[in-house]
Amino acid sequence: MATRRPATPRIAVLEYLCGGGLSHSATPMATLRTLFAEGMGMLAAITSDLTKCQIEVTTVLDRTVLEQAESQPYGAHFSPLSEQVNIVFLKTNDWLSEWLSVAGNVDVTLVIAPEIDNELLRVVEHFRAAGCDVQVSSSSFITKTSDKAVFSRSLPATVAHPKTWLVSEILNQANVVTNLDGDTSSRTNGWVLKSRDGAGCCGMSWYSNVADMTNAIGIRDDVRNSPDRWILQPWLTGEHASLAVLCDSSCSFTLLGACSQRIDRSEHVTYLGGSGPILRHDYKILEEFVERILSGLSGANGWIGVDFLYPARCVGSIRLDDLVVMEVNPRLTTSYLAYRQWYGPELALGVLGLAEDREWNYSALPQSPLEFTVD
Repeated sequence: MATRRPATPRIAVLEYLCGGGLSHSATPMATLRTLFAEGMGMLAAITSDLTKCQIEVTTVLDRTVLEQAESQPYGAHFSPLSEQVNIVFLKTNDWLSEWLSVAGNVDVTLVIAPEIDNELLRVVEHFRAAGCDVQVSSSSFITKTSDKAVFSRSLPATVAHPKTWLVSEILNQANVVTNLDGDTSSRTNGWVLKSRDGAGCCGMSWYSNVADMTNAIGIRDDVRNSPDRWILQPWLTGEHASLAVLCDSSCSFTLLGACSQRIDRSEHVTYLGGSGPILRHDYKILEEFVERILSGLSGANGWIGVDFLYPARCVGSIRLDDLVVMEVNPRLTTSYLAYRQWYGPELALGVLGLAEDREWNYSALPQSPLEFTVD
């Protein structure tokens, strides 16, 4: 039975990369450049919105990581937080224990953490074991959506998704090139190699043909040493976009809208930001799309992001059968930076499950697009 929350709860917003997790990550700062910028932006935005709603907010920051970020050549400068946010700086290397201490003194905790190495799941389960009220999906939902190989097998047959192979499966086949090329479709425009538990575009690479991709696999130690942790997918043509969805514990959801995504694949695949709202007149189709996806994934709660493709140069309304789900993010996503400007600071209350009486009218959003970036 869910714990009844006070009318004006005290909130902790804890972001993994800024709040201590990065100091103990095996992944180099340069590799996490985009994720770090995304994390900073989301933390600054949602804490600011909560304070505007007269909510007491606390967060945790790691001075070492912030200083390291400032010294990077790409200049990942920290997004300033509202003066009304209570900031606790880490005092020890045991960041997770310090997080728990903060969470123990508030009513609700929002965790913003990447899926890399199952960190999101690990942190959430640690909090729940300690009896903390964490606003996030169930462990089962996080597992199914964080692991891209499991996700591909969890979707119902009515939802289109790129065919997915583990690298270990492909390496055990006699003729890699023939087997993969035989599975291409008219929408295939190259191949993508990515971690099965990656976040965003981190560690993702695009190849124009199977031969180049298999050559890369042969020289990448991280892939060759752990081939069961990497997946291959065809890169499908279409417009990249995302959906923002608010879910509650009763398994109902509200579609907030859709935004385009700007993806650069010139060398490594990189997420550059997006714009929106888009597809405003296709609300019912997009809503049915989300309903189909979630039908195979029980336990969704809070903010959910859905990355998908729709046909390029689409004329008129889109068709449900033309939509392809790429992945589902079981956490706050960067598009929050845009939606907060359309729905106002009260959207932060919706993310925390504190705006039950508020209606989010997607069709009433402005027609002129708003661009947002991760830097």
